[in-house]
Amino acid sequence: MLFRSNGTAHNVPGVDNHQAWWEILPTFYIMPINFSATAGYMFIASTRWTGDGYRFYFYNYYNKTTTALDVDSTAYSGDSAEAIAERPTMSNGHLAYLSNFGTLTFYYSQANGADFDTYPATSVRHGIHMEDVNFNDMADPSDIGSGGYFTVHQQSCD
Repeated sequence: MLFRSNGTAHNVPGVDNHQAWWEILPTFYIMPINFSATAGYMFIASTRWTGDGYRFYFYNYYNKTTTALDVDSTAYSGDSAEAIAERPTMSNGHLAYLSNFGTLTFYYSQANGADFDTYPATSVRHGIHMEDVNFNDMADPSDIGSGGYFTVHQQSCD
């Protein structure tokens, strides 16, 4: 299965807090770039298929700066989209510590130019609850609201 995404990091080994990154799994794991988000301000991270690879786009609302980069790839499935807060796996295979983020808000989550809330809620879209290795609740997503708005509320950092 192919996964491609981009975003910003927090508490990820080898990446500065709020530093932007991109990835195409299973070939390219988190690849940091020289661009950052500003804590407390909106930030755009988007991934698009260009026909011969992916364009990763970033926009920082605080300082109104943008960057984009193209990565050649022949792999494309087009069968999924995601907006996530995740606990990354480190290079040694162990899970990184989850940062104490409280509540994280996602605005304008989209797939193929359409807000997530326009997709049917049954079997097409779903929230995933983050659990630790003992299946204890760590973070929970809200329902997806108008414009693709949703939150992820942290329960624990263990």
